[in-house]
Amino acid sequence: MLRKARQNIFPKKNFINNGKIFGYTSYLNFTQSENQSSQGEKILFNCIFCKEKFYACLGRTSNIKVHLERHFYVPDLITWFQLYGEENCAQNRLKIDDFTIKLVKFFIGSNSSLNQFDSIYFKDLFSSQKIDIPCSKTFCEKTLPAVYESVNNEIEKKLKRAASICLVSDIWTNKPILDFLGLAANIVYDNFEKEILVIGMVRMSGRHNAENIKQAIESIVVMGVFLSF
Repeated sequence: MLRKARQNIFPKKNFINNGKIFGYTSYLNFTQSENQSSQGEKILFNCIFCKEKFYACLGRTSNIKVHLERHFYVPDLITWFQLYGEENCAQNRLKIDDFTIKLVKFFIGSNSSLNQFDSIYFKDLFSSQKIDIPCSKTFCEKTLPAVYESVNNEIEKKLKRAASICLVSDIWTNKPILDFLGLAANIVYDNFEKEILVIGMVRMSGRHNAENIKQAIESIVVMGVFLSF
């Protein structure tokens, strides 16, 4: 395992789930377990170093990782986890491609449950295209922040290129009678090409008077991409 880790190779442990093979995190290779499971079913894992037993669902095995990292006396195990952590950090610098953007737009636009990411049936939709679908935890903690940062960076670049910027605001009330203000930038480039960018939305409080609208717009400007101008 250590030799492969030095080559940045961390083989996943395979499990058969409803007749299909799925690979899970590499440190599970330091455990013994059944190799079949149905969705949401807990599996019995045995640590190969101390034989301690753990019950965990696939995709939710952080307790096993914590236990394994305590075996500091096992030769090369700490080094393996250090290399594993470095590789994870490298992978966590997500490359935001078109599919990732579309995936984010779908879940936000349809207001779908993020639990779908943990469904083997949802993952199976993309298995023929060999697309790696993240779990719900990874999507929330890594994918969404990475997409947010990427979109903000792109907006900032466009604002810096703009020859003229005009702010456009819109206020609306949803069914539960909550007020929101959205802010967009209508920009014109040197070649007279025009584009509208949505740059923020906040919850409004109080009446739709000039002072409250001013505060809402300022809150978007202060926390948004205009800080660099």
